[in-house]
Amino acid sequence: MVVNPAALVSGDPVSCSRLGGALRRYAGRLADRCVELEALLAQSGTAADAGPDEAVGAGGLSERLSLVAATARDLDAAGALLQRYATELAEAQELARRVERSVAAAGLVLDAGRVGEPWGPARADVAHRRREAAPELQALADRCVAAAGRARGRFRRGAADAVAVLAARSGQLRGIPSVRRPG
Repeated sequence: MVVNPAALVSGDPVSCSRLGGALRRYAGRLADRCVELEALLAQSGTAADAGPDEAVGAGGLSERLSLVAATARDLDAAGALLQRYATELAEAQELARRVERSVAAAGLVLDAGRVGEPWGPARADVAHRRREAAPELQALADRCVAAAGRARGRFRRGAADAVAVLAARSGQLRGIPSVRRPG
């Protein structure tokens, strides 16, 4: 019997994976647009690294395209981070379900990550069997919680890095003067 199943491994791997996939699709579209723009510039004979003039503006198109392409790579990396975390979280939750089934099969309870005996009297042989099974099941529950904790730690560190990179990239993109259109 599981008293509090969510206490072992909580989280929503499906939502993490979907968000990661959305970021990666957006990054792919952004990278594709950069390639298209570079090809159009090459066809038109306009230098991608043209300097400041009336049509191009300060900083040149090459710098703009380079920053947008880098942003696409950064978004893809953030999406990959989310998808990796989703996979690790789903694996930890599957292990948690196995632990919960094993605990229930042994006639024990799982409450807030702790394996214990249920309340009430039990025959001596049943109580002995439960006490024998409890340490192994507790170790399995602990491994499950530790795996989820390691995954969350890696995700938090990666997410903090991704936020810093994307914030810096956003500042770089905002710092480039707008392209002035002819006419």
